[in-house]
Order: sequence, then structure tokens, then C-alpha cells
Amino acid sequence: MILKTLLVFLCLISSFVFPYTILATVGGPKLLSDFGYDKEEKLVYFVSTDYGGMGGETVRKYDPGTGKIESLFGTFDVGVYAMPEKEWRKVAAEHNCSVDEPEGTINSCILNSKKEEIWSKLKPLPRINLTENNIDIEVLVREFIPEDSYGWAGWAYVTLGATITQNNKKISQIEFETCDQYVKNVGRTKEFEVNFDGLLIPGLSSILLLVSTRGDCFEYGYVVDKVFPLTNVQITNPEPLLSLSEARVCEDGWVMDWVSRVCPTSGGIFVNIPNIPLEANIPIEPTEPEEKIQPKEPTEPVERRLNVLSISLIGITLFLVVAFFFYFLRKKRRRKL
Repeated sequence: MILKTLLVFLCLISSFVFPYTILATVGGPKLLSDFGYDKEEKLVYFVSTDYGGMGGETVRKYDPGTGKIESLFGTFDVGVYAMPEKEWRKVAAEHNCSVDEPEGTINSCILNSKKEEIWSKLKPLPRINLTENNIDIEVLVREFIPEDSYGWAGWAYVTLGATITQNNKKISQIEFETCDQYVKNVGRTKEFEVNFDGLLIPGLSSILLLVSTRGDCFEYGYVVDKVFPLTNVQITNPEPLLSLSEARVCEDGWVMDWVSRVCPTSGGIFVNIPNIPLEANIPIEPTEPEEKIQPKEPTEPVERRLNVLSISLIGITLFLVVAFFFYFLRKKRRRKL
């Protein structure tokens, strides 16, 4: 009876300890890739991939005629994760995907098949040399929002404003977010980098500007890609460069997507903002209405409480196991006597 009670108690303790591990997610970069152009529809397609624990792929479309970017479908919109079993089995058969594989494999097969239907008629967007097309980019810090969740040091969300010019004439102004390390009463302690790549849309005087920065502060930062359409661009040198995947390999051989830092790409524009005091960060005036960026809720105190609770419960469990062990050992010795 006592043994059964012990087992039930251990199961209850486990139910409190292990959910924190199960619910934990892993961060990762958020990257854009596979840029292709449909000449007949005059549309650009590309893939957005979130490599975090709950991430996935999303197929997106850019219409140069309207200037709009929209999401079409993704990992959780097709197949196993979006339909009842009877329906996704039918869809799997239509896409020649075996239903005998694990569900994740089946879903990937359906997603890849739907992507192939689009990409089979696309031509890759060529990556061009921005500098040789007289394009220049100036980046300034607009807003610095420090996080207080790490005590004396931590990460800060930084809003950057970039002014894009060609032949000394302004053609666009964009805004994006990155993150940086700081120490209280000292300010920034690390430099941070931004890399810009230009993807030429055939037959149009416009490009897609791909911005790569450490845009996610989770787990000491991950590379995040964003894309901004630029119109009325004069292309004098359309000579294509290395593909995007080839260009993203850093000088030391690491792929910049996975090292939490951004490295220069050939033909791109690499901006390294130096270690400057906060009071020297001169904000630029926005050209369009903007949404106020709110500081993100700190997560460190919550994680600490969960860790303390987990350790405490594990300690209690071990104590009870040892106590019951000696109890049964003592009881057995008494029986022998």
C-alpha cells in the first residue's frame, strides 16, 4: 500500500516538473529565400522560413503592380496540420505523397509539392551589386529600448532607420528592428551589423532590398531577414552576382544564418554601427506614419521562478525517495530480528 502511494506521489510530482521542459521552445533565425519571378503573372514569390521550435515555412508573394506582399500558405496551412485525417490523406494522394510515412514527413511532402507547382514556372531573381549601381545606404539609430530583466546587463531592442539614395538622390526610407547588448550606466557594449542585398526584378525599374540583421534578441540573438520593395531605381549594371545562398557564407566558413551575427555579402552593402554613447544617437525624422514600438515583456524573472520551482520539486522528490528507502530498509531489519 505504501509503495503504491509512493508511485502515485512521484507521478504527481513529475507532472509538475516536466511540463516546463515540454513547453520550452528553441529559437532560431527567420530567413527569406528562393526568390523567383513569374514573367507571365509579373509576380515575385519567395519563402519565409522560421527555424525556431514552433516555426515553419510560409510561401509569400509580392505584386510589383500594387506594391503589396502577402502570405499564401505555409507549414500549418496544408495537409496533416490543417485538415481532418480523411481529408489530408486524400490531399496526400493527389500530391503523390505516401501516407505510410510519419505525419511530419507527409506534411512536408504536400507542402513541397505545392511549392513545386509554383516554382516550376519561376526564374530566380538575380542578385546585383548595389554599389556599382550607385546605391548608397545610411543607417542611424532612432530608438534604444533597454531590457531590465537581466539586472545590470542584458539585451536592448534597437530601432534603426535607413535612408537609401541613388546618385545622391533619396529613393526610399525604411525602418527595422535589431537588438544589441548593453550595460547599465555604460551603454552599448557591442557593435551590431546590418547587411543589404539587392534582388533585381526583370523588366522593371525596381528591386527588392533584402535586409539581414540580428533582429531577434531571444537566446542572445538570431539573424532575421526582411525585404523592402524599392521602385524608380536606375539599373546601370544588371550583371548577376553569386546566388543568395552562396553569398551568405562568411569569410571564416560559417553560414551567417546560424552564428547569431551578420557578415558581409559580395556586392551587398555592409553597415557596422560603432560603439557610440546613447546621447550621440541622432534620430532621423520618419517620412511615413509609424507605429510606436513597445518594449517586450521581460521573460527572465518568469524563467527563474520556473527553474527554482523545478529544482525545489526535484529536491523534494529525491528526499522522499531516500526517506522511503531507509524506511523500508529499517522495517525489513526489524522483521529479521
